[in-house]
Amino acid sequence: VEVTIVNDGFAGFYQEAEVLLEHRRTDKAVHRCSMVYPLRGFKSGEERSLRWQVEEGDGDLLLQAVRVRDKARIYFANRADADGKVLLGRIVRRQARKR
Repeated sequence: VEVTIVNDGFAGFYQEAEVLLEHRRTDKAVHRCSMVYPLRGFKSGEERSLRWQVEEGDGDLLLQAVRVRDKARIYFANRADADGKVLLGRIVRRQARKR
């Protein structure tokens, strides 16, 4: 999965953040992938792409970021839940066509 984030704020970001991708599968399993990502110098208007490999299985993908220093939430401009997690989309495997 590749996610592009854009700094839409008026200022740059000058700290390290842990960016987490959560895969909530329909079978109730939850897989979390995280990376400590150096956001130092992430300027206003700049785009950055992040990549993860996710476990196979249908389910929702959510994105969250926290500041490494004190675990404070970093909120994206997208609609988020109470924990600051943004729903990116849903993975659904294609069903084989019956002949």
